[in-house]
Amino acid sequence: MRGRVVRPAVPVAVALALAVAGPALGAFPGVNPDESVRQNTPNDPDFDQCETDNEGGPTCTNTFDQEFERFGFAPSGSQNSALYKDPAALAPGNSRREAQNAGAGRNLLGQISGVSADRAWKYSIGRADIQVAILDTGIRWNNRALRKKVALNAEELPTPQRPAGCAADDCNGDGAFDVDDYADDPRVSEGAGHDEADGILDASDLIAVFGQAGTDEDGNGYADDIAGWDFFDDDNDPYDASSYSSANNHGSGRASEAGAQTNDTDGGTGVCPRCQVVPMRIWDTFVVPVGNFGQAVLYAADNEIEVVEGAVGGLENPRFARQAFDLAYRRGVFMTIVSSDLNSANHNFPTFYDEALQVQGTVADVHGLGENPPNAAFVNFFSALGIATGAPIETWFRNSGTTQYGGHAHIVMPAVTGSAATGQASGAAALIASYGRERAQAATDPLSGGPLDSNEIKQLLTMTAEDVVPENTTGAGTPDPAQVGWDQHFGYGRPDLGLALQRIREAKIPPQALLTSPSWFEPLNVERQGQVQIAGRLSAERAPGYRWDLQWAPGIEPAEDDFMDVAGGDETAARDGALGSVDLEAVRSALDARSTPCAPLSNSGTDAVVEGGGTCDPTAPGKGPGDTDPNEPAFTVRVVVTDADGDRAEDRKTLFAYRDTTEHDGWSRKLGTGGEASQRMFDLNGDNALDIVEADSSGEMRVLNADGTPLASFNGGQPVTTRQAANVHPGEPSYDTVTPPREVLRTPAIGDIDGDRLPEIVNTAGEHVYAWEANGEEVTGFPQRLNPALSLPADRTRDNHVKRGFLAPPTLGNLDDDPEMEIVAPALDQHVYA
Repeated sequence: MRGRVVRPAVPVAVALALAVAGPALGAFPGVNPDESVRQNTPNDPDFDQCETDNEGGPTCTNTFDQEFERFGFAPSGSQNSALYKDPAALAPGNSRREAQNAGAGRNLLGQISGVSADRAWKYSIGRADIQVAILDTGIRWNNRALRKKVALNAEELPTPQRPAGCAADDCNGDGAFDVDDYADDPRVSEGAGHDEADGILDASDLIAVFGQAGTDEDGNGYADDIAGWDFFDDDNDPYDASSYSSANNHGSGRASEAGAQTNDTDGGTGVCPRCQVVPMRIWDTFVVPVGNFGQAVLYAADNEIEVVEGAVGGLENPRFARQAFDLAYRRGVFMTIVSSDLNSANHNFPTFYDEALQVQGTVADVHGLGENPPNAAFVNFFSALGIATGAPIETWFRNSGTTQYGGHAHIVMPAVTGSAATGQASGAAALIASYGRERAQAATDPLSGGPLDSNEIKQLLTMTAEDVVPENTTGAGTPDPAQVGWDQHFGYGRPDLGLALQRIREAKIPPQALLTSPSWFEPLNVERQGQVQIAGRLSAERAPGYRWDLQWAPGIEPAEDDFMDVAGGDETAARDGALGSVDLEAVRSALDARSTPCAPLSNSGTDAVVEGGGTCDPTAPGKGPGDTDPNEPAFTVRVVVTDADGDRAEDRKTLFAYRDTTEHDGWSRKLGTGGEASQRMFDLNGDNALDIVEADSSGEMRVLNADGTPLASFNGGQPVTTRQAANVHPGEPSYDTVTPPREVLRTPAIGDIDGDRLPEIVNTAGEHVYAWEANGEEVTGFPQRLNPALSLPADRTRDNHVKRGFLAPPTLGNLDDDPEMEIVAPALDQHVYA
């Protein structure tokens, strides 16, 4: 939580206005978690407007035109067509789901469409001192649903003034420090900030009035950071000035899903209604430099922000970002990261970092049909499959076509895109954090052990999730494969926030489990190593002790009975380090012996038999003749922790055990960072042997011999480095322990650029063109910076997406009559430099 402490939020039952909602007049959210989820509902019209018991009657007929994502009951439009069919549902007394449907007056077997936020709200609607950092395209200040939800940094602001006086930051006494505390402040006008938000009081007005001094009052390294930060333009106004295409207003969308103003008779709801958001502009689209993302994560850690939301994909994998994630997680920052918007099983940065909770999307089987007017693209697509417009919903458990799946899957949120799913998930995490803090500070029967740690939030989300099983995925079209327990299409399942908060109230907090080594999806050559050591962090601070078991199983999606024990023990103290070693020969033997017959499938690219670690998946991209299943070498390691109270935690990783007898001596090598740039080969020392020039995403370039050892004649065998990234704030406290990011190198070019008939190595990185001699010394006059006047922030608009820096590698060519090669480098400022 940033800024000076304000007094805690007043109890929610009296903090919010009375509202007509659901089938009866009541006060949102109610205070009894056991009452019907259809009582004391929010009065936002988009919440449940299609339900037959909507107050005043339904105002729409399409189930998808309301916030079914929040529901803890079967929508009236699908309660008799989308049914639970699994044995557990059909058994008598399936208490929680049955009770919620019964209380809502719905079919007891109707599939619940959402994450039971409506039930969770009866425990808590969040706290204003729990903040969600939205790492995205920034914020549109004219977004009324977010106007009061932007967290303000009290240490960078003066105390509000009012004619009647104001003794505290929370001038209006509503339990939150927000822009309305500056209403009637004679220093502030609604027209001071961005023109698009003139007519409303918003955070840009405060930035315009109080954020121009250039002072760092709170000593966090960022001057005048009143309402978030812009890491793209490196200033204190995270305004979304230039997002475009499918990323248009992307950051505001995610912020609204997490914590939009709720119960205000306008629009829809946020998953955590009382939580605040901290807008952080990382880039102007959702494919971003991960160095910017890592800086924002570090900012969250230094400013005690509880949750980070990242519905973005990364361009590179710098060491700095991994360090930032590790530090932030250890300090209690929880990170919800998108799976990406591709219907495939690959993962991107920073999604597969150890600390990230990967979020995927799930939809109904006929999502998009029945809209008014009908969506022609959806209608044509489904018609080709023989599914008519207006077909009934038969399941709420299908992967969205714009989301990922695979070994790192954690949870699915009901959303068409992975981005929308991640916005919701960050609100879910904030709601859990809020109730954990509320219970820890309770006057009676407080939660022992204090507020929740980041890994406890993860375990509550995953261990209380509703498992998606095969029987419940059937309906129109081809079901996504599922199994009892974890699976790659649905992870641990769809969160049940009502149950998660119930567990907090019962003080049934899971222990902690996080595997930290090896890296996700690490390839392991059995010809080179016989064992792989597994490391992790385990604890059960709220229980007198715990039991842990390290296990492995062949395959990317093993069943529960497939796992074999490797190591384990009984502990009373936290454990951080080596847990045990897995025999890779045994893994490879198990994979070689594994053959899975698949049912006849319409996908011509799907094998009739899957070998090794693969799975039968009719929804996977088709393979060509003879193609090997990419998951053939996959195996899974996991650690299971059970505390003395019987509460359970789990973490898992997918690794690859392959056999390659052709690998050269000295290879492969772990870089400890991204190697997105291509290597170049050139004889730099004149010994008639090619050397390897390698540039990485942490701003280091090295030259190697054929066996992978450093070439001694290049910089004494040490890498050369680029300059620090231009937007680094050296005064940020965490840079005492984390090395600041450097400009990211691209693929090098090699040639004679100075006419000495000797090779030079040229590369682009960040805002500079670099050149080194064959011995590693900088070429005179380098690095050269691009012209910053060609990419001024004022030039960026929604029609002009000019950026600063180099993304493409340089090219060498002789452009004139002299013997030297010239350097040609295209930049993001829409100019070519030579």
